[in-house]
Amino acid sequence: MNLFNIRKSSDEGQGFVEFSLVLPILLLLVFGVIEMGRLLFIFVAVTTSSREAARYGAAVGLAPSGDPYYADCGGIRDAATNLGNLVGINDGNILIGYDTGANSMAATPAPYATCPVGGSGPDVELGDRIVVRVNAQYSPLVPLVPVPPFPINSVTSRTILEAIPVGTSIALPTSTPSNTPTLPQMYVADILIVPVKQGNRWFARATITVREAVTANPVSGVNVTGIFSGDQTDLVSGTTNGAGQIVVESSKNANNAGWNFFQICVVNMSSGSHWWNSALDVETCDSIAPTPTITPTFTPSLTPSVTPTPSITPSPTITPTATNTPTITPSPTGTLPTPTNTATVTPEPTPVCVYNVGAINIFDDDAFWNVTNNSGFTVQVASILINWPDTLTQDLEFIFLDGTEIWSGNESTPPVSINSGWSGPDSDRDFNNGQTRTFQFAFSDKISSGLFSVDVTFDNGCVVSQTRP
Repeated sequence: MNLFNIRKSSDEGQGFVEFSLVLPILLLLVFGVIEMGRLLFIFVAVTTSSREAARYGAAVGLAPSGDPYYADCGGIRDAATNLGNLVGINDGNILIGYDTGANSMAATPAPYATCPVGGSGPDVELGDRIVVRVNAQYSPLVPLVPVPPFPINSVTSRTILEAIPVGTSIALPTSTPSNTPTLPQMYVADILIVPVKQGNRWFARATITVREAVTANPVSGVNVTGIFSGDQTDLVSGTTNGAGQIVVESSKNANNAGWNFFQICVVNMSSGSHWWNSALDVETCDSIAPTPTITPTFTPSLTPSVTPTPSITPSPTITPTATNTPTITPSPTGTLPTPTNTATVTPEPTPVCVYNVGAINIFDDDAFWNVTNNSGFTVQVASILINWPDTLTQDLEFIFLDGTEIWSGNESTPPVSINSGWSGPDSDRDFNNGQTRTFQFAFSDKISSGLFSVDVTFDNGCVVSQTRP
């Protein structure tokens, strides 16, 4: 007997027995992996199908069929089957419904409607939801895997964006309170800053005006905070009056120090009746700087005094009378006239108009002009003629001399002649000999480019003029 052949046959039989024992376990593992993959694939396909169908139905506008997307039932189902046909999803596996957002679709397609309703789609309102339910059945390919068949369902809801009228207030179906501010808006309508001299020290005074956005009415009771900068740095605050205005002042410069630059900016406004919309501010900051003085040379015109020569009446004539006496004594007759002198004519002296004037400088809504009195006498401003580019918003409101108000009003049509209605005592308009003073013309809005001219007449008849082309 061949022992080698006997041993070989025994090994082959043993391998076959071992393979037979391992094969069921191996097949179970292989098919188990396959079935788990199929299960995951079906789950993803069902979930994606319902999601895409709901996204299609919630789109804005009209579908290719001419109906709104939420009413295009065929398009909604096609969106689902295009992704789920590999797992057997068809129209019978798709349920389309609508709800108000309070409940999701459970056993029934929708709380109040299904697609389509009335043959042309449902009547939905803004905020309603489209609910798409897709289901599929999972069954193992081979019965070796100990997993029973079971359904896989996916429900997706999306809010429908119907037509939204632009500019129309719509009450959205939501219980969340709105945080939109309901108070009327206010804004900074005007800032006017002027230099003021008190004794030998200078400081800045600013008037801030606050108005309501819609009506442009002044807003009172507003807490305004601002910052002065330049020559002095100060944090100032106050409350607007009935005219919607607040007047704040900076600290004073050193004694005899003069001034170089003042600026104020509004940094905060608060009120219980309005809210500050800074984007509407006409201006948030205003500044002022001295205007350089240009000193032209003037040659005064001198008028000579004429003294006429006195007129003298001619000498009298003496007539002698003849007598018969030996001695002839002539008796002069006649009257000697008294010489008459003609009075000397002294003409009225012509005023000496020697003034130095600077250029007109414009900063936003203010115009500045320096005038120096070199006439040798103290003079006073008697009238002012001012002309500016005519617009609908530029009104002349104030005239200052060295920061002191000498006139206030509301003139909207140039040219304007001012010879009465002055503010304060007349002495505020005096120019001492050798004194330089600064006129400030304050307007309600930014001064436009164009011809700007000023003519000032003093009480001695002299006139000084300047023009900015």
